[in-house]
Amino acid sequence: MSQETEIEAAAAAADPDKDPSKDKAAAAAPPAPDRKETPAAAGNVVDLDAARGEGYAHAGEVAELCALAGRPDLTSGYLTARKPAAEVRQDLARRRAEGEQETIVSAVTPGARGADGKSPIVAACEALAEQGKKRSA
Repeated sequence: MSQETEIEAAAAAADPDKDPSKDKAAAAAPPAPDRKETPAAAGNVVDLDAARGEGYAHAGEVAELCALAGRPDLTSGYLTARKPAAEVRQDLARRRAEGEQETIVSAVTPGARGADGKSPIVAACEALAEQGKKRSA
């Protein structure tokens, strides 16, 4: 007789109502999880309403940043990439710095008029507007 069957026989003799096959099943089954180790007990419960609200707030902030930068077309890309608002802000500032035109520095007084009677500042602005129209066409 093997040692395992001897133990079962001794257990059966001690408690005649006990079925030894149930002991094998109980020994083979994994122990029940300790309730203290479950995520709910550990404080890892996610409040879906709060998470959803944070997501909407983030999306709104990214959309607002893109709109203020004049680049609403970038919004979906930033949201899809899950970029934090701080990174979006930095990227938009970098894009703006790289794409900026030279600053117009003028020493023309506000009341000055050119030969055509127009202000030189207004004439320069109209010339820049025409250049922009040609580029976008």
